[in-house]
This record gives sequence, C-alpha cells and structure tokens, in this order.
Amino acid sequence: MQSFLADSRQKVCVSGAGPTWSSVVTGGVPEGSALGPVLVVCYINDMPEMMMRSMIYLCADDAKIARHILNVSDISALQQDLDKLDVWAKNGK
Repeated sequence: MQSFLADSRQKVCVSGAGPTWSSVVTGGVPEGSALGPVLVVCYINDMPEMMMRSMIYLCADDAKIARHILNVSDISALQQDLDKLDVWAKNGK
C-alpha cells in the first residue's frame, strides 16, 4: 500500500510524444486507479460515527449531510455537525 501511494510519477503524451516523467504531489487518493475506490471507503468509513445529530449518506466517493430544519435548534445542530466534519477533514480524521 505504501508503494502505491508514494513516489507516484506521471507523464502527459500528445501523439506519442511527451516530456520526461515527473513526480506527482500526493494529497488524498489517486484518481483512476483500481485501488482508489477502496482507499476512499477506508478513508471516509468513520465519518458517520462523528455525526451526532444529522444524517449522513455515503455513496462511492460522495458524502451528503442532511437534517430536517424545523426550528433554530435544528440549524444549530446541523452547524455543529458541519463544524465537526471540518475538524475531521483538517486533522485527516
């Protein structure tokens, strides 16, 4: 797994010609790979556990947070969950 995520290189070719290989700056899960979807699921798998009040729907590499808003306390609860998600994302879980 480490060799899959580390030392990635890319090359862009047009009509078979292109520059030399260059390093890819990694940040997250590589796109277009066979392991990509599995890594996304591993990365976001704990996201529903942190949602205390709102509903969260996960589908492939997409997450949706929802809450039925009936009053001001519902707005506050949704905002608290969004704040938790922000901290989760900034801390890398």
